[in-house]
Amino acid sequence: MAVTETEPTEATPAAESRLSPYTSFIAWGVLILAVGLVGTIAALFVIHRQKDGYTKALRATSDLIYESIKDVKPGDDAALAFALENTWSKVQNSPALPVLALTLGQLHYKLSIDMDRTELDRKESLSRAQKIYETGNKTWGKLPVWGPLFTDGAASCAEQAGELDKAIEILEPAVKAWDKAKSDFGYKFYVDLARLYWKKFQDKGNEADRAKIIEYTDIILAEEKNANSPSNYFRPQAQFLKALVEKSGPAWTPGTPLPVKPVAPAPTPAVPPVGVPAPAPLVPVPAPAPVAPAPAPAPSATPTPAPAATPSKTEAPK
Repeated sequence: MAVTETEPTEATPAAESRLSPYTSFIAWGVLILAVGLVGTIAALFVIHRQKDGYTKALRATSDLIYESIKDVKPGDDAALAFALENTWSKVQNSPALPVLALTLGQLHYKLSIDMDRTELDRKESLSRAQKIYETGNKTWGKLPVWGPLFTDGAASCAEQAGELDKAIEILEPAVKAWDKAKSDFGYKFYVDLARLYWKKFQDKGNEADRAKIIEYTDIILAEEKNANSPSNYFRPQAQFLKALVEKSGPAWTPGTPLPVKPVAPAPTPAVPPVGVPAPAPLVPVPAPAPVAPAPAPAPSATPTPAPAATPSKTEAPK
């Protein structure tokens, strides 16, 4: 039996023509997925290497700091600060540098207020602490972990040095960056600014300084009282600072009566409507008559004889 030849139908070209527009999309999709997968693996590898390098750097820095301070006697802050300063140049690229800077700043500030040291030594320690804190504030001032700490230290050093305007210049930008909604340091910075302006107001009596005190304390006092709010700690300080500069009333002149707060008049009794009899007035109930105390019994004229003494029986010794 002969097999007849069949002519190709147009179904196959039609199907190919329907799939051809999607072929390029499928190819691009596979390519994008492959690139994304490779990129993810590469990123994870880099993060792992960075984390591993970060951990190794921290360990190396910790070992280096320990070797430099292991012979320092406990409580000797001056020797500890000297040892850490010698380590500073060796850990410039270490992730532990902010911690070292904060520790050094705190040590020098503590030495600057140690009254057992000479005035020259205290001034030198304050100058070093101020330099460290200002450098840290410029380098790490925007970091959420270290920023507020360096800002607070730099402002405290400036205030300790008597540079009130400089301390205000440090804190006022920080208040906007670390507002109370972002960090608890925002509350502290508001109170610190109010205290700095109060010191300026004490010296010059400038009305603008007084207005700043009220502005910053009102920010704290406007907070709703909440048992878990950090403003509870700073609220008494804000109330005290505001009370120092609030304007009082007119002065009292000696010899004149003290002003008395007027008392509100008693309310007028309601008049009953027409046709309704007024209630009868209450008749006071008389107090009970006092009861006379019972007379004490008259003393007897015949004295009561004393009881006769009964002789004791003594047993003869055997």
